[in-house]
Amino acid sequence: MNISKQLFLSLILVSSIACYKAPSSNSTQGPTSNSSSVSSNNSSSSTATVGGDYAKALEAYNAKKYDEAAKGFAAVANGDPKNFDAQLYLGKSYEALKKDDDAVKAYKSAIAIKPEHAEANFGAGNIYYRKKDYSAALPYLDQAAKTDFKSPKTLMALGDNQRMLKMYDRAIVQYGKVIGFEPNNAGAYYGLGLTYIGLNNKIAAGQQVRKLEPLNKELAKKLADQIGS
Repeated sequence: MNISKQLFLSLILVSSIACYKAPSSNSTQGPTSNSSSVSSNNSSSSTATVGGDYAKALEAYNAKKYDEAAKGFAAVANGDPKNFDAQLYLGKSYEALKKDDDAVKAYKSAIAIKPEHAEANFGAGNIYYRKKDYSAALPYLDQAAKTDFKSPKTLMALGDNQRMLKMYDRAIVQYGKVIGFEPNNAGAYYGLGLTYIGLNNKIAAGQQVRKLEPLNKELAKKLADQIGS
């Protein structure tokens, strides 16, 4: 009887062990997996926020909402001062808002990152030119023209600046390049005429009047009046 009882108890024990299920590795790792998922989501969300800020600022700039764009680009630039595009577009936004001092500062920050960049140098130089600070404008416009040497707009700006500094021989070279790219550029003939007036060469200036007449009669008359004055 004792033997039978012992056998019965042994069978119950074996059955209990067989039915027991240990916790799986998945259930043990559950919280870790969730934590990893949250961490991953936070990471991607953070990246999207940084990119989204720049994208949103650029969208505002393209929509000509320059105040909103300036705030957005400033936020990106403050977080990443070496972000060239943010600094460049911050300058362009400030320039559109006629905040020239802030624009020049941003352009210079962009130039510090990419010293030979044509658009950044042109932006700073053009603002100095508008402020009639021709000496300050010169190195920026000169660099812009070296980088973007096929741009009539950049060459014209450099030529005009050189003319205002009475660097007449160099201005003639720039206007000549513009005419080489755009033979019907009335502004270049007008600038060339003013340069010859500065050199007291009225004959050469008069030649520019005749070239201007079929292109822009108003500029031709304006140049002729200055020759006669």
